[in-house]
Parts: sequence; C-alpha cells; structure tokens
Amino acid sequence: MENQILIYSLITSNQGLKSYKNLSDETSRISEIEMNFFEAALALEDYVIYYDAETQKNFLINISNIKDDFMNEASESTEIVNLKSYVETYESLFNLGNLVQFRKGL
Repeated sequence: MENQILIYSLITSNQGLKSYKNLSDETSRISEIEMNFFEAALALEDYVIYYDAETQKNFLINISNIKDDFMNEASESTEIVNLKSYVETYESLFNLGNLVQFRKGL
C-alpha cells in the first residue's frame, strides 16, 4: 500500500512538473512576441525620424519574427486571427509608406 501511495505521488508530481514546463514555455514564447513588438515599435519610431535602411531592416525583421511566432500557433481563436491580421496590415502600411517616400524621391 505504501508503494502505491509513493507511485501515485510521483505520478502526480510529474504531471505537475509537465504542466509547469508547458506554462513556462508559453510564457517564454509570449515574452518573445512582446519583445518583437516592442523592438518593431522602436525601429518604426527611428525609421520615421531617420528613414535609413538599417532601421527599415530592423522593423521588417521584427515583424517577420512576430509572424513566424504566430505560424507556430496551434489555436485559431478570434483573438489570434485578428492579431495576425493586424500584423499583416501594420507591415503593409509600412511598405506602402516606403513606396510613397520612394516616389517622392523620384
């Protein structure tokens, strides 16, 4: 009987550790997405001021990282679908702004 209790306790503990690991992995992933959003916002701010190729590249890299993070998303909740759409729109507007700036320079 004592062995059964010990085995049950170990199984329960192991399930708890697995749940903790899954939560930790998701928290890390969310933090990475937040950091990419933050860095994209900073790059966009710098780009609007300086219009240089390096900040343009940084912005597009961060947007690409965000999109890649969402490609790994298994759930297709309304919030995730909307967020993906907003990121696509954000990138499109950025590219449209670059096109307008390019044409002004011609």
